[in-house]
Amino acid sequence: MSKKEFVTMKEAAEILGIDPRTMSKIVHAKDFKYTRVGRKILINKVKMLEYMDNHKIIRY
Repeated sequence: MSKKEFVTMKEAAEILGIDPRTMSKIVHAKDFKYTRVGRKILINKVKMLEYMDNHKIIRY
C-alpha cells in the first residue's frame, strides 16, 4: 500500500488542524503551489508541510 502523495483542501485542513476556509486562503496565496484536476484542487502533502514550515502562522 502506498501513501497518498496528494490530498484535497479538506484533508489538508484536517492534517494541519485548521478551518477549511483558512486552508482555502492559504491555497490561493500567490506563492502556494497546487494541482488542479477539473474543478478539484489537489495539494502535495510534502510541499504543503514545507510551505507551512517556511510561513509561520501566528495564532491569537
